[in-house]
Amino acid sequence: MKIVFDLDYTLLDTIAFKKALVDATGVDEKEWQSSYDDAVKANKGLFEPTSFFAELRHRKLLSDEGAGEARQRFDEVLKTTDQYLYPQAKELLEALGKHDVEIDLMTFGQADWQRAKVEHSSLKRLFKDVLYVETDKKEFVKGLGKDQDEVIIVNDNGKEMDEMVEAAPEHTYVLKTGGPKAPPKDWKHLRAESIEDLAEVLEKRTGWELRREMREVREGVEGKMVASGENVRVEIEMGDDEPEKREMRNEKKDDASPVDPGTRGSRL
Repeated sequence: MKIVFDLDYTLLDTIAFKKALVDATGVDEKEWQSSYDDAVKANKGLFEPTSFFAELRHRKLLSDEGAGEARQRFDEVLKTTDQYLYPQAKELLEALGKHDVEIDLMTFGQADWQRAKVEHSSLKRLFKDVLYVETDKKEFVKGLGKDQDEVIIVNDNGKEMDEMVEAAPEHTYVLKTGGPKAPPKDWKHLRAESIEDLAEVLEKRTGWELRREMREVREGVEGKMVASGENVRVEIEMGDDEPEKREMRNEKKDDASPVDPGTRGSRL
């Protein structure tokens, strides 16, 4: 079995992540979004930080000096990508990793930008393969899992899902809802609004007790942090019909140096 996850709006709360980038840039949100849209359009639909900051300077929203300082703050947010994962996303991947399943990531966007997000999400080690897609995902799903008995694709984008279903109808598709992307019309396949829902859907497909295993993963992490004396705030309620937002944040500051995502980029 192979399970292929999307990143943005599926595992990563990109709405919150993007809001943090807006705040770090220090530009009015409407002006930020307008600049973002034009920069993405000029880059064939892909977000790239360097050209985005060039657009901000071109519009005189930032001076050269101000743009440099804003970029440093922007990169600081990038380093904390793991803080914007959906609650229980990492636990689900950890739980799946205990089973005989290949876990991959397929994310659309400019490769260097997406790669930086993946590396700072702390998720990379949990995937066998990471596919950075700068064109259409439908071209990648046709050959997926030729040696697997089942391929499950988890994605939030309705348009992409329709295209992938048409290109490779033999796969199993799970629509991750709750994000800004419109769901497909007349969706007849599986869907999940939260990571908790997704775990339940995957339990039914596999027979594995994923939610119990997710609890065990979380309890193990908490125990290690308590033993090491780290300050941790945990809010979690597993198995609720309407789970409240959970958060687990290591209060220790990461003093690693900023990582430049490169001179090319992708959409958020």
